[in-house]
Amino acid sequence: MNASNLAANAKKIGVVRRGRGIPPRRRGMTLVELLVVIAIIGLLIALLLPAVNSAREAGRRISCLNNLHQLGIGMEQYIDSNNGQFPFTYHAGNTQTWIATLAPYLESVNDMRLCPDDPMGEARVQANVAGLLGTSYVINEYVADTTSDGYSVQNAKWISNKTQLIVLFEGADTGRTVQDDHVHTSTWFAPGDIQNGVAWATIIAEINPTQHADGANYLFADGHADTVSEKTFVGWFNQSIATKTNFARPTRN
Repeated sequence: MNASNLAANAKKIGVVRRGRGIPPRRRGMTLVELLVVIAIIGLLIALLLPAVNSAREAGRRISCLNNLHQLGIGMEQYIDSNNGQFPFTYHAGNTQTWIATLAPYLESVNDMRLCPDDPMGEARVQANVAGLLGTSYVINEYVADTTSDGYSVQNAKWISNKTQLIVLFEGADTGRTVQDDHVHTSTWFAPGDIQNGVAWATIIAEINPTQHADGANYLFADGHADTVSEKTFVGWFNQSIATKTNFARPTRN
């Protein structure tokens, strides 16, 4: 048999062997390996979820802060158009809430009346018998009504502590109606409440200093909006108790 025949026969034998032979078995994952993979995936999800939730919380807080920023712009326009006068509370105006008063100065006041973290948000935008809608934000009565202690200053031109004076707070989650569009700041540090140790309870019955986890958003009289931690807010409270003052009270020029 010549060389060419030997080569041809070898080729045929190889084809037959490959065709009849058993292909190498592919090795699959063992149960232990599968469990390890599942555990790793679970661990990754557990690590990612807090970050995702934190990002969502931050997004809601920023959205709320933007609401206050826009409301501040509308309030500044209202003040400029009314010779320095702040919008009235529902009780002082006797016809509509302060936020409804700003409607002509804002593109869409309904888009900014609710904080995304307000659990009562949907309920607040259900019109009452007078057709009025509520809001997540409450106005400082010192600038929007006359107070019995004589410290109210309803005109922005007369206020000297604009950068420190809070105009809008995030209201308490429960216990408020549409008419409760303001906070009774003049009663926060009543001597009787301080003596009985319930001054803090009086405050948090009207506002929520922890609407966004460990803080809340506020609009100040100079028009800027900012997030203030609960720790800082409690510091203001304690200082007011110690000095017998009221951090939410305007200082007159």
